[in-house]
Amino acid sequence: MKHSILCRGKYLLRRVGVYVILPAGLLLFSTLSYGQIVVRGFVIDERTKEAIIGATVSQTSTANGVATDTNGAFQLNIQGDLPTTLLVRSIGYRSQDVLVHDASEAIRILLNEDINLLDEVVVTGYVQQKRGVITASVFDVKSDEISDIQTASFDQKLEGKIPGVVVSSNSGTPGTSVALRIRGTTSINAGNSPLYVVDGVFVNSGAIQQIGNGGQVVNSLADLNPNDIEKIEVLKDANATSIYGSRGANGVILITTKRGTYNSKTNISFGARLGFSKVRKLWNMADGPEYATLTNEVYLNDGGDPANLPYPNPENEPSYIDQKLNDIFRTGLQQNYFVNFSGGDAKTTFYLGLDYNEQVGTNKPDDLKRYSVRINLDHKVSNKLKIGTSASLSRVDRKIALTGNNTAAPVPSAIYPPANVPARYEDGNYVVWGIHDSYLAMINDLDNRSSSNRLIGSLYGEYSIIDNLVFRTNWNIDYNTVDEDIYYPSVTANAVSVNGRATSAHTKRQTLINEQTLRYNTTLNNSHSLSFLIGNTIQKNNTSSRSISATGFPSDDFKEISSSALQTGTGSSSENGLISFFGRAAYDYDNKYIADLNVRTDGSSKFGTNNKWGTFPSVGLAWNLTEEEWFKAKWVNQLKLRTSYGITGNQNGIGNYTSYGLWSGGANYNDKSGLRSSQLANPGLKWETTSQFNIGIDSRFLNNRLDIEINYYDKYTRDLLVSSPIPAISGFSSITKNDGEISNRGIEFAVNSTQVENKNFTWTTSFNIAHNKNKIEKLENTIDEYSWIRMEQGQSMFSFYTYKQLYVDPQTGNAVIDDYNHDGQINADDRQYVGNALPTVNGGLSNTFKYKNFDLDLFLTYSVGNDVLYMFQYMLQHGGTRPAWGYTKEQLKRWQNPGDITDVPRLTTSGLNYALRTDRFMEDGSFLKVRSVTLGYNVPKKLLSRFNVTALRLFATSTNLFIFTNYSGTDPEINVAGNSENTLGIDFATAPTPRSFLFGVNLTL
Repeated sequence: MKHSILCRGKYLLRRVGVYVILPAGLLLFSTLSYGQIVVRGFVIDERTKEAIIGATVSQTSTANGVATDTNGAFQLNIQGDLPTTLLVRSIGYRSQDVLVHDASEAIRILLNEDINLLDEVVVTGYVQQKRGVITASVFDVKSDEISDIQTASFDQKLEGKIPGVVVSSNSGTPGTSVALRIRGTTSINAGNSPLYVVDGVFVNSGAIQQIGNGGQVVNSLADLNPNDIEKIEVLKDANATSIYGSRGANGVILITTKRGTYNSKTNISFGARLGFSKVRKLWNMADGPEYATLTNEVYLNDGGDPANLPYPNPENEPSYIDQKLNDIFRTGLQQNYFVNFSGGDAKTTFYLGLDYNEQVGTNKPDDLKRYSVRINLDHKVSNKLKIGTSASLSRVDRKIALTGNNTAAPVPSAIYPPANVPARYEDGNYVVWGIHDSYLAMINDLDNRSSSNRLIGSLYGEYSIIDNLVFRTNWNIDYNTVDEDIYYPSVTANAVSVNGRATSAHTKRQTLINEQTLRYNTTLNNSHSLSFLIGNTIQKNNTSSRSISATGFPSDDFKEISSSALQTGTGSSSENGLISFFGRAAYDYDNKYIADLNVRTDGSSKFGTNNKWGTFPSVGLAWNLTEEEWFKAKWVNQLKLRTSYGITGNQNGIGNYTSYGLWSGGANYNDKSGLRSSQLANPGLKWETTSQFNIGIDSRFLNNRLDIEINYYDKYTRDLLVSSPIPAISGFSSITKNDGEISNRGIEFAVNSTQVENKNFTWTTSFNIAHNKNKIEKLENTIDEYSWIRMEQGQSMFSFYTYKQLYVDPQTGNAVIDDYNHDGQINADDRQYVGNALPTVNGGLSNTFKYKNFDLDLFLTYSVGNDVLYMFQYMLQHGGTRPAWGYTKEQLKRWQNPGDITDVPRLTTSGLNYALRTDRFMEDGSFLKVRSVTLGYNVPKKLLSRFNVTALRLFATSTNLFIFTNYSGTDPEINVAGNSENTLGIDFATAPTPRSFLFGVNLTL
């Protein structure tokens, strides 16, 4: 019999003559009553951190069990002694066995939703909905699916995970930009990156650097710590994105970070990762004797005297190319440490995350270090009022190697000169050859650094006016400063004549947002669910930049601008504003018939008076056939048809004052300041808009073991914002106007299956594939990019346009070029479309195996039909036309004698053999990549309980382990011009993505 006496707000408990005084609210925590063992605790939803009401907690092998109360709390009298195992169950959640050794403290049990039983809750435009009743195309990725993949930014982790989302790294440099496109490319000048929203804060994803790095730009999303992320949701169709209006044309990516749990003790998680990386493949260069042999052959083919060969004994020429490659590449190192604290009481929850990440790149001297802290707080002031904050502060320090098509970049400076040219002269001084600088100087003496400081934060208040009517206000900020410093020492070609050259730049970007929403939800007669939302947003963005350049330093020991003899400076600032009003209405009848309507109106300061405002509506419908009484197929667990149509806008990528006529200072004359007209006005400039139709099927079969989703979409973009040429008589070369239309049509397919699931072994598979057809439907003027890519009406974006080589004449060795217009001569009019950088299909395949405490995950990504311009081969298969350059080994396949069959023409500096840019350097970039392989081991909880440890996981991961491709270059995914929205698929001396190996541990207390 249990005895308790209520006395002055406290409970007095007695067991065998011992009295323990506890607060009144902790009566359920009592474990002592005449020898009876009582286990107490809470059952909590792992994702939402909310209490689970009515969960069953039972002692295995007995009929002994209880249900959790309205706080998720339970108290179970144990039959027998400890240790014992509890079985915890709740409808819609995965059952869990919990081994209990100690009943002295309350335990916290986290249950994961069983998505095969319960419609997962997803966020779609300011509201949360169950997946079973959404009408939009939404795909989510949970943190545990990507946590073992080590990258500098979270967007790289999404490669191959989501159908219709193409992710490719532009280079192997840590923290460099990533090309991410959702359902194709919709714009030429207004930007194609999606909107990123972190805990409700609209985050700037574009780089703000001022100092160029050879076509590559830093990835500002690397400022965010991936270890803080709980879940990523991708909104793909217009019904999901239109409520974001002008921000949603390219899709929306919602990031939810981790938060604390009500009524729980402090939970501590620690993680450590250590690893290394190496480049998978390097360029196959001709060595010294081969270079000399080819040079002699060019000389002879051009009519040179055999008695005066440039290299009489080519076989004796030295070769330094292998040493050069060893000099510029190294074994990269990775280390990451993080610790998270989370918990809460009945009124307040908290999450504190600390992280340090370092990636030493394989391309010297690349290095990235990130320090970050995140604080998330939620507090219930009363039953009606809730307040909270989410804030992250980060600093990213980079040491940057110039890359790509840059004469000062280490890679081209090392491998473009002939293989018989050393790195140093005999006296130890650097060799500068041709137009390229010394690669050793670029590695050892060039100082190129940047530091980014960033605050992303929000404050919110939420008040329940009456039942189901909630008002919420948010105050958000994204504040980012970047400091860049570069110093070219006097030993470099860029600074030798001026005794050192330096630039120092400071850029600040700030976004302030205030947002209000009012939402109402109700259910009538247990069948009719209604929800309404209205809101408004006020946003202001401002950017300012300052830079100063200097020359003439006393020595290379003095690198500060103040030490220089000559200094010049520049600065600018600009701002724009956006005011928005939006609303949403949704109706659901008995989970069968669903309809929702969204609309948003945006007013932007970027456009003229008559076109400042744009309205972007959408509508969605869905029908759950399996909810119908007449639907009898028991093997079908869910079959939902849905369709949507909507319009979104785009204003990104254009200047803040593009529609205005501008005057600028600096037009000085005779030491007098002056003004000049710098931009023509276009008051008719208006929004770029994208309409999208989507139809989809969501289905589950065979007792929820097979999950299939299919989508078809049709996107059409009108009134493209483009820079269009105008007559020179106007005094200007171009003006931004609305001209052009682009379509993207495609189909997406995703399947998740469970092949085996029993006590000891589980095997699950996820597969997705997507096809997108892009077409420029209308464009007044053609646009050329990087001399190889042309955008023209009737073609796709990223189409390669150049001469076509038909074959090499076996008798003469001359290249035969296609006379495309059949006029009997070869000139610029014979250029034609020879390929496209966009894939025909792409996707990913993941297989996960779990055996007892071991797990193995194998993740593959693939791309089919994309072409790559191997421009590195174009530059180094020059046939002698670039005498100061080396050769690749491909040049050894050249035609030499009548009857030779090859596609490499006869070596000569005359004629068309090497004078034209031909499609000979176009290659199929299709690939199958082993993106990651992870082997993990979860230490048994029975063992951990002895040390008061909740969980311990050990794992090893390999990233980019293998790639199967016919492409002869280093990596078919890299792109030399990561700073260009309109350039894709050009491989030009860019550092390849490395193969990495990582070992890690996750510990939870």
